[in-house]
Amino acid sequence: MAPVIYVNSTQNASTGSFWGCCKPSCAWPGKGAVSSPVRTCQNDGNTTIDINTASGCNYGDAYTCTNQQPWSINDTLSYGFAGAFIKVNSV
Repeated sequence: MAPVIYVNSTQNASTGSFWGCCKPSCAWPGKGAVSSPVRTCQNDGNTTIDINTASGCNYGDAYTCTNQQPWSINDTLSYGFAGAFIKVNSV
């Protein structure tokens, strides 16, 4: 289970609210992953591709795998992903 991180901040932050199917930024080696980069797939959405392959949005062949898309539990609960840049001050 992924850790939950609580951020108490009064600063502004920005997020994206789209599903682009591009290779996620955490799919590159050394970026945002706890033990390994997020898996990426060929344009069929299922066939795993090498982690060093460029994003399909930059003329490469790596895309988000279909099992990583947002999903709905019921009419009032859905799960998804968010990207955000938040400057956190060390305590």
